[in-house]
Amino acid sequence: AEVSFIITNDLPAGGRILVTFPEGFVLNSGGDTGVRLIKEDSRILSASAKARVFGQNAVVTLKDRGRRTYSGARITLELTNIKNPSVSGPIGIFGIRTIGRAEVRDWRRSNPF
Repeated sequence: AEVSFIITNDLPAGGRILVTFPEGFVLNSGGDTGVRLIKEDSRILSASAKARVFGQNAVVTLKDRGRRTYSGARITLELTNIKNPSVSGPIGIFGIRTIGRAEVRDWRRSNPF
């Protein structure tokens, strides 16, 4: 799955991105959900990172960074090992947003898988 978006607020070094898939998608399908590539505009930030999966949510941490990402930058993630739903028609709403460390801890506590 390729996810691309433009951030509206600065993202600190080591920032985290939460991607939410609708019900029916299977994360960790055929192996751990991973991040094949992370780009900021056309600059490659990281390749082959592991995402943390909590139910229908994948948390990606920006790697290989010592600086913040400024608002207006386009971030692109290529996520692996995600299976599409087997039914046709509307699939639901996807979500994407940046989150802080405290929110990752909350996700981990409330989604223990």
